[in-house]
This record gives sequence, C-alpha cells and structure tokens, in this order.
Amino acid sequence: MKKISRHLLFWISYTVILLYNELFLSASFSKDPGMVLFLQVLVAHLILLLVKIPLVYFIAGSILPDWFQNRNNRVLLIFKMIIAFISAVVLYRVLIHQVIWPFIYGENQGEMPVLQFIARILYSVMDLLLVVAVASAIQLLIHRRNQDKKEKELIRERLQAELMQLKAQVNPHFLFNSLNTIYALIKSNPAIAGNAVIMLSSIMRYLLHGTRSGRVLLSEELEMLKNYSDLQQLRFGNRITIEFDTFGIYDQAKIAPVILLSLVENAFKHGTHADPESPIVIRFKLLLENEVLTFTTENPLSILKVEVDSGIGLKNLHRQLSLLYPDYDLKVSEHGNIFRVELKIPLNSYAGNELLGS
Repeated sequence: MKKISRHLLFWISYTVILLYNELFLSASFSKDPGMVLFLQVLVAHLILLLVKIPLVYFIAGSILPDWFQNRNNRVLLIFKMIIAFISAVVLYRVLIHQVIWPFIYGENQGEMPVLQFIARILYSVMDLLLVVAVASAIQLLIHRRNQDKKEKELIRERLQAELMQLKAQVNPHFLFNSLNTIYALIKSNPAIAGNAVIMLSSIMRYLLHGTRSGRVLLSEELEMLKNYSDLQQLRFGNRITIEFDTFGIYDQAKIAPVILLSLVENAFKHGTHADPESPIVIRFKLLLENEVLTFTTENPLSILKVEVDSGIGLKNLHRQLSLLYPDYDLKVSEHGNIFRVELKIPLNSYAGNELLGS
C-alpha cells in the first residue's frame, strides 16, 4: 500500500506540474482563465499518460533492473529501449492527431510542413524522455538506498558475528586460567580450594548471563573483577598484595561486559612471573570522570619477557574495543620494574546499540 501511494504521488505531482506550466504559460488562459480550457488541458494530459505510464514502468521497472543484473545482455536491452521509445513516440503522436486535437480541442490540423512535423516529433521525444529520466533517477536513488541498506546490514551481521566469537573466546580462556588456579590450590591447600570453586561458579554465572546483554552495570562488572582478584589471592596467598581502588562510580554507569577482564588477567599473568625474591604488588585503579572510564593496572615486570600483545586476551580486547568503543585509548608503559597499562573508554561512545541492533 505504501508503494502504491508513492507511485500515485509521483504521477499526481507530475500531472499538476505539467498543468501549471501549460496553463500559466498560455496567453489565452492568462487573459481568460476558464474551467473549459482547464478541463481540456487536464483530459489531454490524462490521455497522454496512457503512453507515458507503460513506457516509464517498462524502462524504470524492467530495463534498469536487468541492466544492473545482466551485464552481458546490455545490447539487447538497448535495442528493447529504442523500440519502446519509437513505439511510444508513434502512439503519442497518434493520440494527439487523432484524439486530442479533434475531440478535445475541436481542431483539425490537416497536413503540416515537414519542419513543423519534425519539431512536434522532437517535442514528443523530449516530453517522454523527461518523465522517463525523472522516474529512472528516482528508481536509481531507491536502488542505491536499498543497496546501501543491505551492505550496512551485511556489515553489521558480520561484525556482530565477530563480536560474539570474540566473547566466546574470552570465557574458555578465562576458565582455563581459573581452573589452573584451582588445580594449584587443590595441591597446596585443599580446604581453600573449595572456596575457590564457589568463587569461580559465581564468576561463571555472571559470565553466562552478563555476556548476553549489550551492557551491564559497571558496579556488576567491578564485582566480577574483584571476585577474580580474590580468587587469585587465594592461589598465591601472602606472596602477592592486591590493591583495587575505585573512584567516581555511580549506580547507573554501564559498560560492555567482560571488557576489562583481559587486563586483569594480564596483570596476574605477568605479575606472578616476576622475580620471586621481590614483593609482588598488583594494583588496579578504576576512575570514572565526565563519562570517561580510566582503568589502570600495574604489576612487576615478568622475568619471562612476554610481549604485551601476545596471546588471546589482549588481541581480543583490542578488537572488542575497536568494535564497541572506537574512541578508546590503550597505553602500555614500563617504569623501572613496573609494567603499566592504562585504558581510557568514553562510555558515551558505545557503538553496540547499532551493532547489536539493541
């Protein structure tokens, strides 16, 4: 119904413009504007629509789509278009000479000079070309808009699938590290290992439900990170000191789930491989100011010299951030024997609503 309405609007607008131009450019109508002349011109144009409408839909509705889909058949399409135009011009002139002039205007043109006949043929061609060109331009614009819409949808679906795959990679990676932690606890302290299993089940419950949402409350994400830190504290005991400071967090602040977990894992991965003779202090600082979240991790340099961008975690993080928070800033630096990572995320730059269709 909407499509039919658009087509009716086009032909009504086209007819109104033609009527306006012909009537107000006519000296006789300007001198004596009357209903008779108005009706004569209106009926004449409605009769000519019997030629224009089929020609327009044949060119714009049939030839143009085939032109883009069948590139090897374009010679045949050009031939069809020429035949259609010639037929339309002939029918156009027949209607004017045999119907419109004698029955609408009550005139008999009789024979006319060759130059005048050619001029009228050219007028007919230009009249038909104009309406076909306008209709074809509209059709091309609609086609281009639909193509852009399809391309954007395909890109959105591809990026959405990639994001889901990235999220799916995080959980097994995290679970593998956590199970290693619990395995080490079972060997060293079986009693504490039971508490670790409870902590892990709480974290896994959050990962199972939280990652289904586009965003979660920052306070919930923070609680999950603290639970993971507590799990690591159980594993390493007094060997490490964990400092977790937060500033400016408010109740309604939201963030994409599990987006910070890779940095926390990375801090423990590097920090716990530091010089065993030195105290291990791992610091986390989370600051929310003017809708910009700054998350900083500090840990001792690893004696294994693992590259910061190696492994699944941080590569995954970079890609997720580029999809969800394109304006993010991630800096890595070393200060003495301290390895420092600073991530800044403008929370209001979240692009997941469009990406995930939420």
